[in-house]
Amino acid sequence: MLTLSETSHKFGEIHIDVLEYDHEAMQNATEYHFVAFLGQGQTSKVHRAIASTGHECVVKMYLQQFTPNDEKLTSSDFANKAAESVTREKDLYKDIYGLDVNKVVLKGFHCLVLPLFVPIAARDRNQCLDKIRNILQTKFVISDGKKKKKFFRFTDSDISWRHCGWDSNEEVILFDLADLEEREYDQAEHNQYIESHLKKLQKLQEQIQENS
Repeated sequence: MLTLSETSHKFGEIHIDVLEYDHEAMQNATEYHFVAFLGQGQTSKVHRAIASTGHECVVKMYLQQFTPNDEKLTSSDFANKAAESVTREKDLYKDIYGLDVNKVVLKGFHCLVLPLFVPIAARDRNQCLDKIRNILQTKFVISDGKKKKKFFRFTDSDISWRHCGWDSNEEVILFDLADLEEREYDQAEHNQYIESHLKKLQKLQEQIQENS
């Protein structure tokens, strides 16, 4: 049975030798030790963790127990919705990046076990915009042979620098895919969406610089 440790530690104050994320090896994990809280969104909490196999990872725990109308879900409805959301995001990582990630159940909560993506420092963000554009133009588009069939997009209210980071190969990656919208491919709409997302990221970065 999978278990977790609630004990938290601050990286920088302790030294822990860990292995890099390994999808296949971590399928044998029996326990996850949470070592740092990374953040919380509307639907989930995210922790940096070490698996019992010794591999470093991120555990994203699905917690949304209310409908958009603030009605509390029944236990069975919550479990079904959580399982569906975690499975969809797992499939998106595979479809978009070819990345295999694990899904587990910890203390009754459905979770994704992901690699650790390092946030992009404010000083490096402007030079990453072209790389983000390329990801949206290529990896976020699903093709059938030569024909583009659909594309994925963040909602306008959802796109943020917190979705952008570096992977273990020091390549830019967009993550937190749970709420991506799936759209039938239209070139004009797709181009407009990309430009609007990049403009929002630029504006957010300008605001940070003005307030620093």
